[in-house]
Amino acid sequence: MTVAKKIFENTKNLGSFLLDFFFPPLCPGCGAEGEVICDDCLKKISHKKSQVCPVCKNKSKHGATCAKCQTKTSLSGLLVAADYSQNLVIEKGIEQFKYRFSKRISPYLGDILASNIEKNIEKNKDFLLTFVPLHCKREKWRGFNQSEDLARLVSQKNKFPLENLLQRTKETLPQATLSREERITNTKDAFCALRKGNGENVLIVDDVASTLSTLENCAKELKKNGFEEVWGAVLARN
Repeated sequence: MTVAKKIFENTKNLGSFLLDFFFPPLCPGCGAEGEVICDDCLKKISHKKSQVCPVCKNKSKHGATCAKCQTKTSLSGLLVAADYSQNLVIEKGIEQFKYRFSKRISPYLGDILASNIEKNIEKNKDFLLTFVPLHCKREKWRGFNQSEDLARLVSQKNKFPLENLLQRTKETLPQATLSREERITNTKDAFCALRKGNGENVLIVDDVASTLSTLENCAKELKKNGFEEVWGAVLARN
């Protein structure tokens, strides 16, 4: 290890120590101090036992878009790890990660998403992993892209190649602040593909899906540029 790398590692470790000392983590489920997520609350997370069509929400193998809904969406399917409203730990964990900028929780959330993908993805298909991009101004303000962090963890765990395929070209409003109708129009024409596809199948990682407008517009752009199947994978769906 070079001297510069040692200094970097020591600085990073000191920063983590100071962060934990002055702002100790609190379990999002029970509030236990010093626990990012305690073992008891991890056990309480209700993982989805089956997947559904992202449009009509009827049960669907692997979460694929059913035949009657394929003309209604650009998404080939959607994998959801948990129901947002039925999992307080997931709901509060995502809130800490996304709005309080607590990256300490990301490995736990990444494991949950990676396990769900491993369980439900079609084994005979190769996927290229990507993520929903933030606008450069928002990413600079936040300091990281939570969807990219999750995608990196999934890539490491599930051995999918990871590539940034999309750019957000329009500075949109935060989806959580909008009504359903506003969310649908907010992300329209907000993304552009960074390269042409060559028939690859893509899995887009995001934290939460609600109206699916963000994932829908990402999938539409990728398919328009030569990618084959485009799926979404999220921790939870409202």
